[in-house]
Amino acid sequence: MDTVNDLFEKLNGENCERLRTVLVRYLFTKRVFHKSRLQNNYFTKTIDGTGVLD
Repeated sequence: MDTVNDLFEKLNGENCERLRTVLVRYLFTKRVFHKSRLQNNYFTKTIDGTGVLD
């Protein structure tokens, strides 16, 4: 994960937001989240933001 952290340190805030949006959309289009649906309608995901604002 050090390489990923190094990359995010070099990106500005706008690029990080854009990258996050693209990655999440990609995961939805590839149906990565579909197995964890709740009542066949809701996607349940937990995101750990620990240390993001340090």
